[in-house]
Amino acid sequence: MLNKAYILQLKELRLDDGHIVGGKNANLGELLNAGLPVPNGFAITTHVYDELFSQGDTKEKIYNILKKVDFDNIANLNSCSREIRKIIEEIPIPQNILALISENYNLLGTNVEVAVRSSATAEDLPTASFAGQMDSFLFIRGTKNVIKSIKKTFSSMFSPRAIYYRNEKGFNHFSVKISITIQRMLSPKSAGVMFTLNPVDGNTDIIYIEGSWGVGETIVQGKVEPDSFTILKSDLSISKNTISTKKTMTIRGETQGEYSIAERASITEVDVPEELQNQPCLTEDQVIDLSKYAKIIEEHYGKPMDIEWVVENNTDNIYLVQARPETVHSKKIVKEEKTESTVIAKGIGASAGVRTGVVHVITDIQDADKFKENEILITPMTTPDWTPIMKKATAIITQSGGATAHAAIVSRELGIPCIVGVRDAITTLSTGQEITIDGSTGFIYEGSVHLSAQEEEISLPLSNESWPITRTSIYMNLGQPDLIEKYKGLPFDGIGLMRTELIIANITADLVYGTEQPKLTGRANALSSVHPLQVIADGKQKYFIDELYSGISKVASAIFPRPVIVRFSDFKTNEYKLMYGGDKYEIDEENPMIGWRGISRYVSKKYEPAFRLECQVIKKLRDDGFSNVWVMLPFARKISEVQQTLKIMEDEGLERSKFFKVWLMAETPSFVLLADQFANYCDGFSIGSNDLTQLILGVDRDSELLATMGYFNEQDPAVLKAIRHLISVAHDKNITISICGQAPSDQKPLLEFLINYSIDSISVNPDAVINTRRSVAGSERKQLLRLRKDKFIDSNDLESVMSS
Repeated sequence: MLNKAYILQLKELRLDDGHIVGGKNANLGELLNAGLPVPNGFAITTHVYDELFSQGDTKEKIYNILKKVDFDNIANLNSCSREIRKIIEEIPIPQNILALISENYNLLGTNVEVAVRSSATAEDLPTASFAGQMDSFLFIRGTKNVIKSIKKTFSSMFSPRAIYYRNEKGFNHFSVKISITIQRMLSPKSAGVMFTLNPVDGNTDIIYIEGSWGVGETIVQGKVEPDSFTILKSDLSISKNTISTKKTMTIRGETQGEYSIAERASITEVDVPEELQNQPCLTEDQVIDLSKYAKIIEEHYGKPMDIEWVVENNTDNIYLVQARPETVHSKKIVKEEKTESTVIAKGIGASAGVRTGVVHVITDIQDADKFKENEILITPMTTPDWTPIMKKATAIITQSGGATAHAAIVSRELGIPCIVGVRDAITTLSTGQEITIDGSTGFIYEGSVHLSAQEEEISLPLSNESWPITRTSIYMNLGQPDLIEKYKGLPFDGIGLMRTELIIANITADLVYGTEQPKLTGRANALSSVHPLQVIADGKQKYFIDELYSGISKVASAIFPRPVIVRFSDFKTNEYKLMYGGDKYEIDEENPMIGWRGISRYVSKKYEPAFRLECQVIKKLRDDGFSNVWVMLPFARKISEVQQTLKIMEDEGLERSKFFKVWLMAETPSFVLLADQFANYCDGFSIGSNDLTQLILGVDRDSELLATMGYFNEQDPAVLKAIRHLISVAHDKNITISICGQAPSDQKPLLEFLINYSIDSISVNPDAVINTRRSVAGSERKQLLRLRKDKFIDSNDLESVMSS
């Protein structure tokens, strides 16, 4: 009988064993039990890891070394890592466990070669990816070498790379445990990965396969451009194949000496024979066979999958060596069937999805209380005070605006379809009319159109290994605090833009005044937002502070310790004017987009008291332990206004420090031209691509006419030159730089441009987080491929990665 506390055969494992054997092992067991070709092997459970770390004062020793780490000093980091790894590798494995390992190794064959791989659990870190951070050992032969490899795999939890990553992400160094996979080693003729969807755009009608000659290491490390095959699921026909020139492959190295095991020491890179360099690494029959396996696996798991495969040398047999869910968040699979219904209107598709519902035309915010749950909202244009209505809508159509308009941004965050820029929408469509809208194409149909739409809820992978690690941090934009529970499982590294406007818009007359409401004048009603200065005038500051505190703290606590970059309010005068009290405190402006907004409000004597309220909220959050809350100042135009704003913040107890970061939004031409000076007053730039584009090009971002004519273009050479300059200055000044507009998630060339110039982070809407992480990983790999081999950055060389 096997001791199930320490060793489990792969064929004994199922998905629900992931907590003790990690995602890799659990998925291999699931594949074996589904009758799929998987090399035989066994798992060393996390109980062995616990057993080693419980011996003596091991944890205390490691903890004391970690306290000495200087993360800005590569030599120090490497030295501390070596010290910790030496401690772990010298821990004696108990004899009963050694006997079990030896017994199960011998069950695989006589002196057989095996692969020794890590399999992380990381159950309580749903958005971190530890894939590729622990060591793996291939072509290991003999019990002694297997034991040595196991110890090195355990100790690799504290490689410089892994220590640095956990510190950057704010994770406890002991919060992740690893199991180990011991599997019969294959001798790959070719190897690669396949996805049961398009890994870039999420199209689930295809299977996508990548491969190259030899072991898959050359693909993982980006040292070769792989062959790729696109297969239609419907009939398994190959719709596209791209055969690359493959000059390098990784193969089994020379026989290793008993004590010469080191990271990847038992494999070696060689030149691909010239006659094979331009030959496909898979035959057509092998492509079809792999596709059949892909369909079986997807059907078994009931979701899109990411699968690693190997074609064994000599036999040409196909084996599957890993499978993990490859989730597409809220992916809509929409197939239009034949219908007699006609298109009655067309606009700009701003938020994907299909909905059928009843129209409700609302042209005035005063009629908000008439709007019912799950109606389709039709309105000229939305502003932040429309948010309560938008939350109730099943879909939104606006008469004006472009893809960066308020309605588009909020709809994408809410996950509902939205079409903007629909000419004459409020007269073409009537309250009570039934319509169907397609937020991807911008088409509006009469009546209920027979579209079969299937939506998949967020389905997190069993293991963190499903998410690719990227040099570029992936942040998420958020304005609705209540949505953090829905989105917190996505693979983002923090909130790169926490909008306060939507929280402030929810501070309504009904909330502030209750049954003691004053006589509301003008357009105001009980659901109207209350102007911050009116809140102060009526002595109701507590409601403002409590509501803003509640919203931000909800997000900060849900993702702690990941950072939450809170952007101070950036309402325009036309938006403030619609609030209760707005007519008293606001001026009329012909062009509020470039009017009294952002920092210019904070430093004005008229509005400064309201800005101080926001500062008091941040101070309270920081005092209550939310050290992950940082701030961002919007629409900076002058150095002097930034200096004044920082002085006001200091007066309220908010002073820039190593632990409290202040970022500036880079949105104006003056900011671009004086970026080197602005950098002296902040810890980071965040490029607001929407405003920057409109101001660089002189184009109204809300003009549907100019949008359709192609004038609003984030990829215009002038805009790209400005972005490139901002990145360069930020790096020269040793501050971070991010971008928080919609463009990188929609425009692949722009994303590749940003990666090529080494932007530090990209912040996108929730619906784009997963695909952006995938696309960034692909772009970073392409960037490595373009480097000459003698300048290649080894993915395991931390010093090179950190200095890149």
